Amino acid sequence: MPSIWGNAVGLTTIKEWFAKFKKGEFDLEDKSRVGRPKETLADDLQALLDEDDSQSKRELGRLLNVDQTTILRNLKAMGKVQIETRWVPHKLTERQKCDNEYLHVSFWPS
Repeated sequence: MPSIWGNAVGLTTIKEWFAKFKKGEFDLEDKSRVGRPKETLADDLQALLDEDDSQSKRELGRLLNVDQTTILRNLKAMGKVQIETRWVPHKLTERQKCDNEYLHVSFWPS
């Protein structure tokens, strides 16, 4: 729809606004929400991984006071996967690719 209409408002938003207008509320600003902001959670999660990238989802969830599924969803959004006991970037950098090729050649001579 955005490709046709530009920055069109979604149907759900329109329904929410209509319900507000019907109640006499004309403020379209979002109200403050309870819970941890997404940015803060992602930043805190990254800080914990920087300290120790071998922590489990359970331990990370306990430290951040959120559910394991929330941790997993955020790790996936950050592009992290767990290899053995470490959380690492899913995509390898060019340097990591070169290091892997070097290791492969040094362990498996032609």
